[in-house]
This record gives sequence, C-alpha cells and structure tokens, in this order.
Amino acid sequence: DDPSRLTRPETVPLCVSSANSEYIRLWCGTYNVTDAKPKLVTEQLEEKLSMWCPIDDHDIYALAFSGIASGKPWVTPLQNHFGADYYQVLGFSDRDVHLYIFATHSMKKKIMSVQHASCTLPKNKRKAAGVSLKLLETSVAFVTCSLSEATEAKSDKKREVDLDQLFDNLVLEDSNVDFGSQYHHVFLLGGFNFACNIQRSTAMDLIAKNELSSFMMSDGLRAMMSRGVLAMWREQPIYFPPTFPFKPATANYSTSSPPSCPCYPDRVLWKTFRPCEVQGVGYWTALDLDAGSHRPVAAAFTVRVVRPFVSSLMPSCKSRLAFKFMCVQIIEADQVVSHPQIVMFASCPTTREYACTTVLKDNKTPKPRWGPKKITVLKPLADVAEYLEEQFITFALLENESKGTTGRGAGVLSLRDFVGLQKPQEFKLQLHHLGKKKYMLAGVISIINFEDEDRVSKEDRDKENAKWEKWEYGKTSATERWKLVRGALWMHRAMGGYKGINQRMEQSKRERAVSVQIPQHKQQERTHYSV
Repeated sequence: DDPSRLTRPETVPLCVSSANSEYIRLWCGTYNVTDAKPKLVTEQLEEKLSMWCPIDDHDIYALAFSGIASGKPWVTPLQNHFGADYYQVLGFSDRDVHLYIFATHSMKKKIMSVQHASCTLPKNKRKAAGVSLKLLETSVAFVTCSLSEATEAKSDKKREVDLDQLFDNLVLEDSNVDFGSQYHHVFLLGGFNFACNIQRSTAMDLIAKNELSSFMMSDGLRAMMSRGVLAMWREQPIYFPPTFPFKPATANYSTSSPPSCPCYPDRVLWKTFRPCEVQGVGYWTALDLDAGSHRPVAAAFTVRVVRPFVSSLMPSCKSRLAFKFMCVQIIEADQVVSHPQIVMFASCPTTREYACTTVLKDNKTPKPRWGPKKITVLKPLADVAEYLEEQFITFALLENESKGTTGRGAGVLSLRDFVGLQKPQEFKLQLHHLGKKKYMLAGVISIINFEDEDRVSKEDRDKENAKWEKWEYGKTSATERWKLVRGALWMHRAMGGYKGINQRMEQSKRERAVSVQIPQHKQQERTHYSV
C-alpha cells in the first residue's frame, strides 16, 4: 500500500497506464498598484480579493503584482485568502515586480524542479521576473514584466524594445534559447502598457455602447502582434471594459489634463508547443478593486499535462532507435549568421538528450546547410510509441564567434507526426528569436536502428550519405528525391527495416501490458510511484 515501496530493481518492468495525461485548472492574474495607497490595497484585498481571485477548483494560481518596491501589502491578505487548502510554491520579489505561485496540496507530488530568475530591462530600468517548474512531465513557465509606461501610441516602439530585452535578458535555463521556446507552456502576464490608437471621445462612445470588438481594433498590443511581434503568442477574447485610467476609489475614468484614452495596459498572454493543449476558459477584471488607477486582470486555463512514462526506465523498453537527420538547411534568413551551428535536443528539461551539427567555417553563407555526415543522431530514452508521441525536439541556431556562442533563433518540432515513420520525411520549421519570426529551417528526418548499423558496410553508408549531401529544399526534383528515399529505404531494410522497428515498438507495448499491474483503487496515485 505504500507507494515508496514500489522502487524495484531494473530487471522488474513496471506497467504504464494507457491514460498518459491529465488536465489541471490554472489561474493567472496581474495587478498594478503603482499609484494606490498600500493601506487601502490591503483593506480591499482582504475584503474583495475573491472577486478577482476566486477560490474554486483551480489547481494552481500565479499572481503578479507591480508598482510597489517595498511593503508588499498583499502578502497577509493572500495567505489568509488561500488558507490551509493551498500552499505557497514560491514567493519571489525583485524591486518592483512580485510573483507568487500557490497550489493545492494534491499538487505537491506533481510539482518539481522549481526555478526562478529576474533581469533588468535596460531601456526603462524596470525589473522582469520568471518562474519555471515541471508538472509531472510537462514544463511550465510564468513570466511577469512592466514595460515603458507612457501610454502614447508613439511610445509603442519603446515597448517593442523592452520586449526584445525581456526575451534576451531573462534566462531561466538555457541562455542560447529564449524562454518562449524552452517550455511546453509559457504564461506572460503584467503591464504591457500599450495605448489604444483612437480619439478619447470615440473610445468613450464605444465603451458606453459596449462595442468592445470595435474598440479592440485600435488596441496597440494587438496591432503590434499583427506585425509579427510576439509571434505564436495568444490571448483570450476581451469582453470587459478598459482597465485604465480610473479615478481611484470610483468607477469613472480619469479626466485629468491632458485626458488619456482608456486602454488595456495589463494583459495575460500564453504560448504553447503544438499540439500541446491549453484552453482559455475565462478572462475578466475586478472593477471593485479600485485602490488605484489600474484594475486587476485575471485569466483561467485548462492545461493538459503528461504523466511520467515509467516504462522509459525499463531495460526492455530501452531505445534501440534513433532519429537521424539526413539534411538540415536554413532556407529563409533575415541576416547572415557567422559560423552557424544547429543544436537539437529533447524538450523535456530533466531528460535532455543532445545532437548537433558541425560548426561551419564559412561565415558569409545566408542559407547554410548540413549533410548527414555533419549531424549527429538523436537517441530517445525509450522506443515506446506513447512516449515518443509526447516528445518534442528543439532546434537552436547558434552563432559561434571568438567572444562566445550566441543564440539566433529556436523552434520546436513535435515527434507525433514522425512516430512509425515509413520513409525519410521532409519538414519545415519556423525559428523565432526575441519573440519574432527570424529564420525558416527545413530538413529530412528518418528513424534508424542504431544497434544494427554494422549490418551495412561503411562504404555503402558513405555512398548513401554522399547522395544526401546534394539534397536542397525546394530545388531537388521529385525524381531525385525519390532516388534518395529509395536508397534510404534499402539502407533501413539492410538494418532490420521499418517493419522490425515497428515490431519492436509493438513488442514493448505487449511487455508493458503483461507487466506488474497497478491496482484499480490505486489508479489515482499511479503518477506518484517512485522508480
């Protein structure tokens, strides 16, 4: 009955349930209290916090505050609000940004590898902070920031520079890959401070008529995202009125001179690896928390997380397969990368396996390419289909100079479309840098049985690799591509073939089906078994 007793010798296989994922409910909120009196903030949070942050069936809460460097008037109200049903995963403060993570006690055994970091945005001297953690086998990050506060439309360029510095300077794990490409799910919350490019009189008329869809057409953040900034980031539809600028302790917008146009400075965005599942289920404000000129904003999500694959540690499921890249090439680039290199790694941080290309000596090639001899193979931990379908490969483009290595872009490729691959398959992948689309990468991926490579002579392998050196995306004819694929198929047949690969996957599946079964009444605890 004690889960800790299920630690077994490596020779004893453990069963993995076919239900390899579960859903959790996640809440994110941001509150700017720049011009509010701390005492009033404390009083309102104690009385009205549930209007913004309801205690219901959410599993994890992420709360970001900004605007007060010291005092932290929200600490005691938060502790009283969550009570004994929740525990504080992390409370992190750095000057004027504060980030708190709370979770139910049932999440204690599911949350691990909690890390945090902060940075300064050089342009506006403000702080930004981030927290990353693992939910079972799914990585999640929460990032909060406060961009330049000037609400004029002409200041949008300053905020774009702030975002560039945020992606460049906030390092949660890998300094060569920005946080938007390192985690399965990333939530970005805080003060973006974008204005609405519309006359105040027109804006007030649209708000009075509740025509918010027309009002949002002038939103500065949405306009910037349409130009390719914060590419692949998403936001839920907004159905609540603008949250700034209000007269403190009233429900009326400020009429200070010169009058500012109402806008949505505080937002919650998210980005996820496709086809990972995140569904927005709510986006709202709390107008009754009126201590300052800002109103808090909150968003709720349903997030799919992957359970641990115990079988990936079983000797019978130890991988005999590898993903081999026959060719990798940059086919679109906005600038030349000096001495480029591509690094590929599995996107689960604690089980990271690496592969890489050689560093090209040519520093003037706008579209570098690497053949099979210049790319190492990537070996997964297990060759179980259910395991591989949930994995991702991150491609990072690096620039190697005398002063060091610098990341120039990264993209994530899901393996779901390649499990059971019957022939080498072409792929295209967009690489992002500083939240923007920068490069387009293309290549050919294949599955090999690396244990049987010695069945093919080195001469035959070299001859086949030499053919792939001629491959070029978009220029190699269909006939030539078929010759390459046909040659690769011959190589794989000589090494046991795809049929043998698929048979091994099925064999692993059958082995797990007859291995030690988890009792039915313990199904809810299966993710907590230690190995």
